[in-house]
Amino acid sequence: MSHFPFYRTLGFIVSIISLSGIVTMAVYFYTKDDSSNQIVSQLPLPEKIEIINKPSINDALIALFTREKVNNSKVKVDKDTLASLWFKQSFNDGMNKYHAIFIKNQMVDESNEVYGSHADAPIISSVVYKLIENKWVLASKQENIGLFGSWGDAPEVKKAEILTLAKGNLALLLDISYSGQGYTNSGKTIFAYHQDSWTQLGYLQTEGDNSGVCDDEAEGDELLSACWEFKGKISLAKENNGSDYPDVIVNRAGTMAGENGQIIPVKNSLYTFNGEEYLEFSDGGK
Repeated sequence: MSHFPFYRTLGFIVSIISLSGIVTMAVYFYTKDDSSNQIVSQLPLPEKIEIINKPSINDALIALFTREKVNNSKVKVDKDTLASLWFKQSFNDGMNKYHAIFIKNQMVDESNEVYGSHADAPIISSVVYKLIENKWVLASKQENIGLFGSWGDAPEVKKAEILTLAKGNLALLLDISYSGQGYTNSGKTIFAYHQDSWTQLGYLQTEGDNSGVCDDEAEGDELLSACWEFKGKISLAKENNGSDYPDVIVNRAGTMAGENGQIIPVKNSLYTFNGEEYLEFSDGGK
């Protein structure tokens, strides 16, 4: 009797069992993946980040002048002086997050109307808060950190330019411009915050022109000269030796008046810190 049919039958049975196992494993893994997807989709959403309210101008005025309450965001310091908001700005000095509120003290008359001449600049004060463990904590308060403005008022500041002088030493650069006898000069006044204290560190000239006394077509006119104009951008000098007050370069482009009134290409300017303020030391090369 031949055994061939028996082996064929046995092979057929083994094939069916193997195929059944593959189908079962495929169904198992498909079901597991589907289940995993369902689990992921049911994970809870992250909690909402808590919004921390920043201190207000009233908080700053209360802290600066030791008042129990402030109304209308103003304080009458004395019969001739009114304190109110100048501008506020948040910043990070590389170590901590801060929120600064700047206050201007203006001269007022009996009806609280502001007055002043071209030379009268408001006294600037500041209150600074530091973010510690999700709370704004009073870090410093200073009266009279400097003068800024004219005609009894300080110019509007929406957001001051920031220059990081060093870690823990941050400067706000505030626009300032003045004209006289046909010449215009523009630049930045430096207010630096270092070791919980503001210091006014001088002025960096970035722009200039003689548009009020020039005319390129008026040859031989003793009252007019050839026109010149330059503009510049502020940056730190590459070699600062790790100083908290590194040298500053104003990279300028344009022209200026040289010797004998000749118009020459403008040079970059180097500003160095003398221990109290930044002064223009020499040209910084081209």
